[in-house]
This record gives sequence, structure tokens and C-alpha cells, in this order.
Amino acid sequence: MRVRHLLHAALALLINVLMGPAFATEFQPGQIVIVQHYGKPEEARVVRQDQYGVLVQWKDWQDGTFHDDLATAPTEYRQPAELSLPSAAAPKPASAPQPAAAPSAEPSTVTRPARPVSNPAARPITRPAGGFIGPATGQKPQADATAAQQPGAMTALPEGEYYCYTYHPNPVVAGVMTITGLSYRTRTGASGDYRLRGDGRVDWLGDAPLGFAVAVLEETDPRAKLRMYLSDADIGNKWKAAVCSPRDSDAADENPGQNGGPSAFAAGTKVRYSFLGYWYPATIVSCSASRCKLHYDDPQYQDETVDAKNVEAR
Repeated sequence: MRVRHLLHAALALLINVLMGPAFATEFQPGQIVIVQHYGKPEEARVVRQDQYGVLVQWKDWQDGTFHDDLATAPTEYRQPAELSLPSAAAPKPASAPQPAAAPSAEPSTVTRPARPVSNPAARPITRPAGGFIGPATGQKPQADATAAQQPGAMTALPEGEYYCYTYHPNPVVAGVMTITGLSYRTRTGASGDYRLRGDGRVDWLGDAPLGFAVAVLEETDPRAKLRMYLSDADIGNKWKAAVCSPRDSDAADENPGQNGGPSAFAAGTKVRYSFLGYWYPATIVSCSASRCKLHYDDPQYQDETVDAKNVEAR
């Protein structure tokens, strides 16, 4: 009998030596601990402690909280020696109580590095320099203060009709919009107000024309017309539109066939229009020596009045 007791004591001593004193530390389920994770201290929650070590649960990387559903929560086994408490209290060994340890130098709250959000709708909007206004707030837009500080800065777009071009990658006529004061309206019914910013941008308030949220004004047209580049905040420059303003008016358009010359096509003539190196088949609606109104064969393009010099018969 005494031999059996001696064998049990020797076996317990051997287990203590092999497993080390750290395994004698007890962590309770639900206890918050600090774990060295990829070289950085990170907050975790104890699920259980067993013969394999301590099963800890990580915070959800999207909302930064511990989820109660362990079936989907991120968990990992760690050895007790890798864990420490975020407070001054130290874990007590199973054998005997110990005095409180010195305050831990590790932080009590650790933020997991940001990761990409899987839901595109939750993705934060990347604002361009100077920012832009989102959906309509019900307030009438005012000229931006920074714009007023710049000598000669515009406070409103010239009134009139604007050509709207979309490049993907070839230029196509996407529509026509009318600017009146600080308001706009497209032929498809999109309307709202706008505001010019001092950094050369336009804030669309309301239904953004062509579905774009922000515009950038640049003097890039070789004919010295105002050109407006629109780019959606989420799409970037892959899809962009240019609005040339103001739309040219030509009284001769109302009297086709006058002025004669090789550019005066008769109504109904099948032609093609050259724009930025691309040809677009169309039919003449009306034409003068300098301007022709076209009806494009492709239904996605709206009727447009163009320079007659860029039109030729098919």
C-alpha cells in the first residue's frame, strides 16, 4: 500500500516537472486575457482550459466584439504561459494562493488591424480632395466659401444646354442636361441643385446626372468650351463623363439646306460622324453649312447637333 502511494507521488512530481508550473495556472471561461498574436498583444476571451491548453476566442474583425456563437467565432488553442491578464490581478495557481503581481505593462484594449469589409455597401466612401456633398439635404445650395475667396472664381455654371458624353472607353452621347442658375435637369428626368467648390469640383445635390456623384471642372477642350469631368467616388476614373458647355446654337439649323456647300446634307441622308477618332453612323435630321443635327443609329445615343465638318456621307 505504501509502495502504491509512493508511486502516485512520484508520478505527480514527474508530471509537474514535465508540464511546468505554467500549466498549473487556471483561467476561467469568459475571462479576458492578453495574448501575444503575431508579435502584438491582443485581447481574447477564454473559452475553456483542458489538457491541450487554453482555448481562446478572438474578437470579430468586423464589429470588434466577442460573439456568443462559438460555431462561427474565431478560436485558437494557446498555452497558459502565453496568456496574461489585462488588469493588475494575476491568475492564482491551483495549489496555493499567491500575492497580486505587479501591474501589467500591456494595454487593456487592443485593436485588431483593419481588414477589407466584405459587404461593398458598407465600404466607406473615398472622398476626393475637399470632399463632396452626398444626397440632398433639403437645403438650397450656396456658393462655396472657398470659391468666393478666389478672384474671378465662378459661382455658377453658364446657363444653357450641356452635351453629356460618357467614355467606356469610346465616347458616346449619353444625354443632354439643362443648367438654370444653381439647378440642373436632364431629359431623362434627373434633377436637383448643384454647388461649385473652390477646388474646381461640383457637388450634385439630388439625383446626380448620369448616376455620377461628383464632378471636376477643367479647361481641357481645345475649342475653349467649359468641360466637366464626372467620376463616381466608388468607380474612380474607369467610367467618366464630359459635359461640354454651353451647347452651341445655330439659327441655320432651323433652315436646313441653306448656305449650300458640300456640308449641307439633306434630311434623311445616311452619314457617319467622327468624334475623337471614332465613327458613329447616324441620319441627318437637319443641316446647315456649319452645323448638322444627327439622329444616331444606336438607340443609346440621343440626337445631337455637331460640326458639319466632322460629318460625311456613308
